[in-house]
Amino acid sequence: MSIRFKKIRKTCNSYKEVKKLYHTAFPADERIPFWFLMTKSKKDYVQFYSVYEKDKWVGFVYFIYYQDILYIYYLAVSEKERGAGYGSKILKKITTKHQNKRIILFIEPVDKRAKNYEERVNRKKFYEKNGFRDLNYLAVEKNVIYSVLGYGNSVSKKEYLSLMKNYFGKILFTLYYKKEADLKKE
Repeated sequence: MSIRFKKIRKTCNSYKEVKKLYHTAFPADERIPFWFLMTKSKKDYVQFYSVYEKDKWVGFVYFIYYQDILYIYYLAVSEKERGAGYGSKILKKITTKHQNKRIILFIEPVDKRAKNYEERVNRKKFYEKNGFRDLNYLAVEKNVIYSVLGYGNSVSKKEYLSLMKNYFGKILFTLYYKKEADLKKE
């Protein structure tokens, strides 16, 4: 089974499916506007890919690069393809292709009080099975708290924030990461 990535553009066959999956796979408070993702994907430090197995579309992935760091900002597998091993295959392709990068991604913290506790536990186990480990710090994006997972050498919170400042620019970063700044003051 060979997984391949194809850059997403408005003219791509999978554009509408990617947009729909983005809106159904991630809660509103975890999404940034889709048009913003598309605009940023034109930059050389961002990649937005449809993921295929042969000619079958299976999902998408969105990366942000900064120095030797790769942040998997979004990764989603089509609902009808979930459970078929595509998530692991996508991660394997990413980690193999980017062996020289430190890779991070975020998940909801495992919290026994959460309504979706089992889902959170299973998600963490999935990433651990694929070589990711807890970096033992939390991040706040758009008022949502996340656990940070890494693959390869560690990425500090300061480095992650520098990555996001580079991605958003100073003004948007200040607005988007206001809660993160407030946490530093406490």
